[in-house]
Amino acid sequence: MLLLVLGIIIIGVGIALSLSDMDMAVIVIILGVVIIICANILDKKYLKEKERRYFQKMVKEIKNLREIGSWPAEKVLKTDSELEFGMLLFSLFFIVMGPILIRNGMASDPVDWKAILVSSCVLAIAVFYLSNIIPYLGKPACELSQGGFFTPRYGFIPWHQVFGIYLLLQENIFDSRHYTLFFHVKNSESILKKHSWLWRILVYLSLVRTRAKYFNISIALHSKCETPETIEMAAKSLWNKATGRQYDWNPWLSDAYNDAVRRVSENSVNIEDGQENELLPDQAQQLKQHKRDLKIIKNELRRSASQLKWMIKISIFGMLMALLWMFLEQFFL
Repeated sequence: MLLLVLGIIIIGVGIALSLSDMDMAVIVIILGVVIIICANILDKKYLKEKERRYFQKMVKEIKNLREIGSWPAEKVLKTDSELEFGMLLFSLFFIVMGPILIRNGMASDPVDWKAILVSSCVLAIAVFYLSNIIPYLGKPACELSQGGFFTPRYGFIPWHQVFGIYLLLQENIFDSRHYTLFFHVKNSESILKKHSWLWRILVYLSLVRTRAKYFNISIALHSKCETPETIEMAAKSLWNKATGRQYDWNPWLSDAYNDAVRRVSENSVNIEDGQENELLPDQAQQLKQHKRDLKIIKNELRRSASQLKWMIKISIFGMLMALLWMFLEQFFL
């Protein structure tokens, strides 16, 4: 990364020198390009080695989890806190600077309402973020045990209240990965009381349904010990041992899709175990339901792919229009 930044700076210096000494500028720009190429090669080697070590660690941890059947009742797998140090510093900075900027905006002549509005919004976001993380500073984001999982906000939730587990992977342009573990949980009075005050405001404004049968708990994984894939596997294994459930679930797809996937998975397990579906004893009826479920899954995946294509097309169109506007502005305005 440092070599890449250095290469970009050298190219910038070369462009600046082109106004006075073209020969020297060409040499400096070529040097900058060479440094960037070297940085790219070294970065690829580093990432490849990092990926290899990560995979080896994950395989070793998963191998150890194969013995999860003998998981002791007192054993607890803890993940690190969800706290992001950068966001904490950002919030503290704006909590200090926000009132100062608002005061300066009010003291200016005329009053700078734009600065006051922007500063107030950023200050409100910073206060909201801190109010949500302060009660949970230094606490594990999640604890997995034989009976269920524990989070600082919602407390202990038994596995029989969980109806889906999903690990989300997000990668940015710098090839860093961010993992979020989702639990699809059945609602209860004890859980409803533990929601944040923002959620209660949304309920009061009728923007959120209070009596939704299920809701999702998301946990950002920053564990330095176990890999996120290991934590996901441990959660699914403990969930399966406690409830017998072992089907895929995706929070970004419809309830109809997830229900169809669950039915197909459960029927497959019953067939493997030589059991009949108690709800659909007639084999012809089971086959019809199976075909309907497969059609739902196919249509949902097709719809999701179509939405993604449209989002990409709209993004490209927006970027082209922005570039066209900048071009026309240079010549006609």
